[in-house]
Amino acid sequence: NFGDISSYDSAFSVDAFDIAITNNCSDSHEIWLELTVADSSGQQWVDSISLMCHAPVIELHDSYFPGFVKYTTAGDTNQLFVELINNGSYYAENVSATLLCNDSFYTAVDSVAEYGTINSNAVCINDTNPFIIISHDQAPQCYPVECMLAITSGVYADTLPFTFYVGTKDFLVWDPDPNHTSGPSIFQTLVNLGFRGEYAINFPAELVSLYRSLFVCCGVYPDNFIIRDTSTAAVALEEFMILQNGRVYLEGGDVWVADPQAFQGYDFCPLFDVEPVSNSIGLFPAVSGQTGTFTQNMAFLYQGEFTMLDYIDTTSGSMLIFKNTHNDYGCGVAANNRTVGLSFELGCLVDTVPPSTRYILLDSIMDYFGIVPTGIAEYQASESITSPYMHITPNPSRSAVKFSVYGVVSSTPSSLCIYDICGRLVK
Repeated sequence: NFGDISSYDSAFSVDAFDIAITNNCSDSHEIWLELTVADSSGQQWVDSISLMCHAPVIELHDSYFPGFVKYTTAGDTNQLFVELINNGSYYAENVSATLLCNDSFYTAVDSVAEYGTINSNAVCINDTNPFIIISHDQAPQCYPVECMLAITSGVYADTLPFTFYVGTKDFLVWDPDPNHTSGPSIFQTLVNLGFRGEYAINFPAELVSLYRSLFVCCGVYPDNFIIRDTSTAAVALEEFMILQNGRVYLEGGDVWVADPQAFQGYDFCPLFDVEPVSNSIGLFPAVSGQTGTFTQNMAFLYQGEFTMLDYIDTTSGSMLIFKNTHNDYGCGVAANNRTVGLSFELGCLVDTVPPSTRYILLDSIMDYFGIVPTGIAEYQASESITSPYMHITPNPSRSAVKFSVYGVVSSTPSSLCIYDICGRLVK
């Protein structure tokens, strides 16, 4: 009630309209209200009022184990850190998160973490109150554990899915080379050797720690890929090698000399103990392995581009593993059982008689890295499980559900039955 309002005047009511906004109203949602004003003579005026709602929006920013890795070792008890970010326009107060997962390869010792207040556009981590988990010692290699994080903050509530891994994979082949000359061949050969890994054209920077070794193929000029010194890939590769002691194979015609000196390429030479000499190695008909190294007695013809192959040499901490047969210039360097760098494309080597085959060469590189195939070992471990384990995701779910069953011998007839809450057979 506003009482009388004189001409060209305004009035303020001591009464207020009472409104209630639902708990699940989204951030920055605009609510339109219609205001109808009437006086005692029966006249009416209609206008609109707009209200902007503000709320927190909590999302998963990152998750990792100590050392910023994405995996925990099978059978270990470990701390799990989860970063939350508030992308809403209002602060979130007394934020609490509960880890939900029914995977039989996982047990939560401490599944609740308190985050306190998370301001708008701020990131918060449970570093003083990490989740504590135990992974099953019979979990398959690089097994994905799919969880849900239940978030509460006052009336705000949400559930966020995320995945962590138990164990690592043997390798990742990252193949940004536009011609894909070596990548597919390296990947298939490693798989045939019994190693477990993946092939990617786009670099999965956030998941690099899941792999024990990386094989990077940059190609040869003019169809080469340059890893820029400010790129996400360069930072991730550096962290993988320095912080996680990862094994890396890197090939590229201009990676060592031309790219870092003239094209803002990342300088990998210090990490690989490579001495850059020249951006041209001359004619390149064949390569020869070096005595006393894992390439001893290897000799390959080379059928690929060679107009701009880098001439590289060793430092005090590395060894020469390949030379150009035309002029004895270095084109392959290995160091500390951790790195192998080539200035030519492995996919262009021509197999002759053993040990001069790409199959033996890649097996020798993995042996030099100290990585043994896990494919067979994993099969034997799964056969030894005496009772099945079931992984259901997402849970709870409103639509599709994925069932994964482990520990069932494929030669034994098996069935999966789904019942409703009353015990009726559904499927």
